[in-house]
Amino acid sequence: MQISTGFGLKSQAMATFKVKLDTRRAKQDGTYPVVIRIYNGDKYRDIGLGVSVFKSQFNEGKSNIKIKANHPEAKNLNLTITKKLHEVKDSTLRLQMKDEVVTADR
Repeated sequence: MQISTGFGLKSQAMATFKVKLDTRRAKQDGTYPVVIRIYNGDKYRDIGLGVSVFKSQFNEGKSNIKIKANHPEAKNLNLTITKKLHEVKDSTLRLQMKDEVVTADR
């Protein structure tokens, strides 16, 4: 799996990850994309998850449950989000352990 972060990430700099609702632009049906936001210092990069929900269906809190139960596929979507978040964290950690840089191309 490739991670596109858009900034150099060396092993001494720890990235942080957050699942967010990208409210900068709504889709035609009124939903917003769910993204994994990777922070490194004052820079960040979003990775789309292919999931879109209404604002009322997204939990902005610190809970691991991001899609509220009022969404008909909440359980499956939360599992998908959790799996993709772990994949991104795992890939980043493996690269950091090898002392490699994570860039937009890799």
